Amino acid sequence: MNYSQLSLIRPISEINNVRLFIIFINEKINSFRYKMSVVLAILYTSFYNAFYKKGKGKIIRQSKDPNNED
Repeated sequence: MNYSQLSLIRPISEINNVRLFIIFINEKINSFRYKMSVVLAILYTSFYNAFYKKGKGKIIRQSKDPNNED
């Protein structure tokens, strides 16, 4: 058995440690994605409320009722 074949043989505990590390990193990435999606959703709604509801970018819709100011 040569050196390259020996280097491929790893104890199970070391393989499990690598798996746990990969799972840990994956959970951190998913947690970061979730937090960023929440932050972006809050920013989106705050900008929407600030600009569209104040009338600066209000979408003009034709109403069938002329007395209805939408």
